[in-house]
Amino acid sequence: MNKLMDEIIEGALSGDREQFKHAASLYEEEFSVEKFREEEAICLGTLVPHSVLEFDADLAMRFEDAFPEDRLAELASGQEPTAEERARYRQLWIEQAEAGETDFDLVPAFRIHPLIHTDGRELFAVSTVFGYSFTGVYSILHGFARSVEAALRGLEQLGVLVDVTHRADTQSEQDT
Repeated sequence: MNKLMDEIIEGALSGDREQFKHAASLYEEEFSVEKFREEEAICLGTLVPHSVLEFDADLAMRFEDAFPEDRLAELASGQEPTAEERARYRQLWIEQAEAGETDFDLVPAFRIHPLIHTDGRELFAVSTVFGYSFTGVYSILHGFARSVEAALRGLEQLGVLVDVTHRADTQSEQDT
């Protein structure tokens, strides 16, 4: 495992596009959804993508209690939502994610996974995980970051982060 971690980190940090792609491929193969253990992540949470937060009349139907039935019908027939309706729709998605009641086919979990080179260098893999066991689960590797903070900033470019859980530093745990 150490040799593989070293190869992933060296490729990711090489500055060479092909080596980076190879490192990403190695990571995805070794830490696929089927093989990844949640306890390996140093930071976990939910990412509500910007694309989901943009008003969609079809998806608004899932919030039928928040909008009058006649208004949902108007929106479904093509009427533009008001600024207040857009804001409410956005807030409902975020509240749903915070309550743990989100649709993981649309709103993924995220994980930040520390990779430690044998020489002590650290890199953090950043990925999202979509789906359910009955619809299919898959992950997307978004890249590597030099710190958890940088990884979180990168994820914030993709959407709103909720229920962010930080775990103890894995290197400290390995030293004890």
